[in-house]
Amino acid sequence: VVGALMVQIMLGSYYSWPSIMVYAPPEYRTTWVMSGIMLSNIAALPFLSRAIIRLGPIKSVAIGSQICALAVFLSSFVIQNGGTLGAFFSLYACLFGVAMTMVFSTPLPLAWQWFPGRKGLVSGLILAGFGSGSMLFNVLGSKFANPGGCAPIPGTGEFPNEVIDRFPLVLRKLAVIYSLLSLVGVSLMREPKLYPADSKYAAVRKNSERRAMLGPSIRSRKFLVLLAMVFLSFAGAYSVANIYRTLGQSAGILTTDAAGMQLGVLAGFANGFSKPVWGSLVDKYGVGGPWAFVCVLQCLALTVFATIGGGGLTSLSVPTRSLLFGAATVSVYACLGGLSAISSTACSREFGPVADLVFSCLFVGFATASMMGPLMMNVFDLSLTQILRVAAILSLIGGVVSQTFGRQPSVTQAVEDERKAALDTQQDPQGSAEVLVEV
Repeated sequence: VVGALMVQIMLGSYYSWPSIMVYAPPEYRTTWVMSGIMLSNIAALPFLSRAIIRLGPIKSVAIGSQICALAVFLSSFVIQNGGTLGAFFSLYACLFGVAMTMVFSTPLPLAWQWFPGRKGLVSGLILAGFGSGSMLFNVLGSKFANPGGCAPIPGTGEFPNEVIDRFPLVLRKLAVIYSLLSLVGVSLMREPKLYPADSKYAAVRKNSERRAMLGPSIRSRKFLVLLAMVFLSFAGAYSVANIYRTLGQSAGILTTDAAGMQLGVLAGFANGFSKPVWGSLVDKYGVGGPWAFVCVLQCLALTVFATIGGGGLTSLSVPTRSLLFGAATVSVYACLGGLSAISSTACSREFGPVADLVFSCLFVGFATASMMGPLMMNVFDLSLTQILRVAAILSLIGGVVSQTFGRQPSVTQAVEDERKAALDTQQDPQGSAEVLVEV
């Protein structure tokens, strides 16, 4: 679990781009990076799923995490040499997203095997790294790029050239940290040996069985409803993650570099450390109730965020507006963490041995949701405030849809029953392969 957590911290750098891109040369600042990572992840999944199964979780994570670090490292030379935005995007977003396919959900089944009765808590603890990684790398990125704490130039909001020129070196430093953090995390990961190598239960987990179960799982009503929940509920959170810093600066709330960095740290903390709490709630209450609660809370936070970011509530003092803006941002990030933890736990409860691959397939919903903001702005010419209000309504609809998800016996329960039987008898569970294949 600790090893998987460390790898997720590295992947959490994904969330730090909106915060550190303010130090990049203007031609490389794009809000499409997060969507590009998601889309690349989706595109790579059909091609890499068999490789992931064949390599196994630990080797997949080891290879994928180092490619992620390499993508960031190489992208720094594109900026340094004045390369095109497309070249930078293909490395920092696309290659990172492809490699992320091998890393993001792959360690989860290992941890679930170690703690089969606390899958929600374990999912939350591991995915906490994904959220808290942004907190760590927001701080490191700011310190590396702007060690002197230079303020943006009044009137333009741009940082001095000495800060911008340092950005390629910042990316290289971060890439080295990503690589080292991942190497240590992978070295701590172990696969539990619950059964003799020749047992029939072990045969169930062979690659051919996992491939056979994946297709029916992603065609099931459970998956389709969960995919709709993700699409409807994540759009607002991703929009805030992309624009909170630039919107705060334009609204006169985040007037210093330190203020933007501190808000990013608090948001990352809320995202990361809320996940074990939400995961534990799913263990106790199921999926529908916690999901609906998060959606309502997110709707309220998005409404406040849109109102203040759009120049509203001017009758309030500046400190009060700043406090409300910060609280709304942190709340949205906490909701983002909750939705991530609940969706991963839902996969573990419903899709058993292929839960990690099914969770990867949910990136279709994640990616589509992350594109909603840029698409509504560029295609429908909506303002940021209008986009956030639409996202708030979609969040409420997602909460309603979650009530149809329901709870039914899953493959996970059959797997756990066989595991317990084997541990009790210290024998091969007779006929387990046939039973699980039938389920």
